[in-house]
Amino acid sequence: MSKDIVTKIKELLKTFEDGLEKIVRREKDLTEYSIELKKQLDQIGKGIIEEACKFIDESVKENKERKKRYKVVRKDKRSLKTIFGDIEYERRELK
Repeated sequence: MSKDIVTKIKELLKTFEDGLEKIVRREKDLTEYSIELKKQLDQIGKGIIEEACKFIDESVKENKERKKRYKVVRKDKRSLKTIFGDIEYERRELK
């Protein structure tokens, strides 16, 4: 997992604590809190899916069996619709 995702999770935990304190002090209501939390969770989810796409692409590129039969021709930009939102990534084309 990339450092960026770990950093975002740490930020989320801090926001979670801060939000709860504001709810207890009546500075924020639960609806506002849940909307902010969902936005952050969606960003983390997108980041994890993006990292997974990169990992899978790199694994295919480095696979010894693949190297015996196929060559990397190019990298293409792709998009993917997820429950977290749209994701853009690059994927190698093999022939």
